[in-house]
Amino acid sequence: LLYYALTAFARRAPVWVSMTLWHMARNPLQYSWLILLLVLVSGIGILATTVGATLDRSYEERIRYEVGADVRVSGLPAYFGRRDGGIKNIYGSLDGVDTLSLALRSGGRVGSGDQGVPFSLLALESEGFDVWYRDDFSTVPLNNLLAQLGRQDPVEPILIPENATQIRIWANPAEYYQLVFLWIVLQDQTGRTRIVTMQELGFPGWHLMSANLPDDMVGPLRVLAIQINEPGFGAVGTVGSAVFDNLHAVIGSTGEEVLLDDFENNLDWIPLATSAIRSDELVLVSDVVHDGESAAWFSFGKETNRGTRGFRRASGNGRIPVIASSSFARAAGASRGSVLIVGVSAGLVPIEVVDVVEYFPTMDPIGGGFLIFDLPTLLSYVNGLNPIAEAGVNEFFLSADDDDGLKVFRQVSALVRNQGHVTGAQPELEALEQNPLITAGWRAMVIAAMLIIVFTAGLGYVVYLLAFTERSIGEMAALRSLGLSSKQTAGLIGLEHLMVAFIGLGIGTWAGFQMSRMMVSAVTLTDSGGRVLPPFVLTTDWTIMGPLYGVLLLIFVGALYSLGRRMIHLDLHRLSRFEG
Repeated sequence: LLYYALTAFARRAPVWVSMTLWHMARNPLQYSWLILLLVLVSGIGILATTVGATLDRSYEERIRYEVGADVRVSGLPAYFGRRDGGIKNIYGSLDGVDTLSLALRSGGRVGSGDQGVPFSLLALESEGFDVWYRDDFSTVPLNNLLAQLGRQDPVEPILIPENATQIRIWANPAEYYQLVFLWIVLQDQTGRTRIVTMQELGFPGWHLMSANLPDDMVGPLRVLAIQINEPGFGAVGTVGSAVFDNLHAVIGSTGEEVLLDDFENNLDWIPLATSAIRSDELVLVSDVVHDGESAAWFSFGKETNRGTRGFRRASGNGRIPVIASSSFARAAGASRGSVLIVGVSAGLVPIEVVDVVEYFPTMDPIGGGFLIFDLPTLLSYVNGLNPIAEAGVNEFFLSADDDDGLKVFRQVSALVRNQGHVTGAQPELEALEQNPLITAGWRAMVIAAMLIIVFTAGLGYVVYLLAFTERSIGEMAALRSLGLSSKQTAGLIGLEHLMVAFIGLGIGTWAGFQMSRMMVSAVTLTDSGGRVLPPFVLTTDWTIMGPLYGVLLLIFVGALYSLGRRMIHLDLHRLSRFEG
């Protein structure tokens, strides 16, 4: 097809186009030194502007990736994040603060044992989380990613009246289980969780179990989970079952009983994860009931979750949605939609991978990768597992109003002091701008390179045209005498020499990008020699290269204009006498 297209073009092309192509094809080596010169200077120009711009962008993005927002406070002690709304009340009200997002940074392993793939985790407030993000980190925009973390099947919370003093439940174990106690996990309005311990499950037969409600929690309280606890860890639990009915609270002043859950119709409870293969089961039964038509029958195996088994308030499948890094997906053999059990400090957590990303700010994907959780969802689950070792916020991110990043950084640093590590994007970016070995050094080199390129390329092109004039003046005179018009002469000269210029600049630009890629790959390392996060994106400073190409084209066109005028106004009579 290309051959036929070129053949048809050759038949229909204007004479000045055909003659230009014939002339160039007959002696292509006459243009080689000019093309090599243009390749050299344009390649150096692309190399200088691309390496400099890429490193500038890489240094800036490394800072933004490490900080995540305008200000990041990390390494907070455990008690710091357990204050009742203290972080948001204190730091969220600072002058210049736009948004504040709490976070929990920790680690874990895949599976229920200690030999699973290790990974890092970051739990964040997915709603309103304002973080720096690059489009190539994932195939899905950040807002859509975070929206998936909050995807939960809604379930009506079980709220205990504020004037209640006791919580009770009817229990009927299948047999006597020694040292197996019944726990109920509560949460108050500040997010704190607490276990209230009832008696041993006792002997078979229906009996009422009760416990006093703590009076130092902020009501109304909500029921998170019902657990059975037995000393020991791992697969050492007693296998058995028990039936539960009529969870209710008692009003202290009147003795009135308020039904919380009668386990009649909808069973909005999910067994706690104890192993990768679910061994516990929770269903409604109608043959063994204390009151009404049905009760909750819980069958438990020998696997335990940090010594506990039981069921928690949830609906659907009860899995926690997470975003996984591609490195985690490879290490764990997971993909979008995979269901896994992971172990964190508080216990085992069932997760579902809702999406996969390459990178996420502040997270290193090396090794086993990382998981991103929704903070309220994770805390509600793990603190319901083990309120004694209650997890709390150990990090938070601050977004500042326009140009207030430095002011917010100073205020936060004064408040945090030595209780955590404060990093700010604006202070680090300003230090980067002032570093003569990084930004300023590259800019000076680029300016010097541009001046050399303009001088060398311009001078070389003018010398080339002068040599062409001396060599081809006879040919042009002959063509003019044969009837080549002024416009055709100008077109022939312009097409031939602009094609040479574009070929040289085009090849040089391509070569410059290849050299830049190789050079940047070798120099984009951290101070300790490690790999850069996030990976660099090859960037050319077209605010410099664009005007440079414009100046070169002006020089080329100006020189061609001068040459064209000379060729058009040739004195054919004088030249014919001279040739004769």
